[in-house]
Amino acid sequence: MGISDKLIFTHETVNHSESFVNPVIGTHTQNIESTWNTCKYNIKMHKGILGVKLDELLCEFMWKHNTGKRMGLIALFELLRIQ
Repeated sequence: MGISDKLIFTHETVNHSESFVNPVIGTHTQNIESTWNTCKYNIKMHKGILGVKLDELLCEFMWKHNTGKRMGLIALFELLRIQ
């Protein structure tokens, strides 16, 4: 079982030589481009990282991105309470 078998999203494509938004299903790259730029900015704020710390930094970024800065601690307490 590879990583693609564990993904919880559908991979779509956009042919940028034809359009920037897939005209059939509306797929575009703006959201991931914006998210990746924000993530790269956070890495730069740490003045670079060691390769072994990249996974930790990405996990922290995803947590904050998905829960919001103010709700992150509350969400963490909720997870701990459920356990």
